Amino acid sequence: MLYCCIVVLLQVSGLLGPAARLEKKGPQVADQEVGQGGTTQWRMCGVDYDSTVALFFEITATADKGSEATAQVRACPGSH
Repeated sequence: MLYCCIVVLLQVSGLLGPAARLEKKGPQVADQEVGQGGTTQWRMCGVDYDSTVALFFEITATADKGSEATAQVRACPGSH
């Protein structure tokens, strides 16, 4: 399972890679979807050491020029 925890200046647009979205909706989910979007959690499918995953984020309108934002991504192997 892959979780994405972000600050208020970002919203998750989606994920590209071997994953299935888990429909975890909330204010951190962007309206514009990229790949497997509409969530902040994904079930990872067929992942090995050669797998690559890309997360896409949208900067919210409330972000000031020069603002910094962070995202914490956590993979939980074997979780259901």
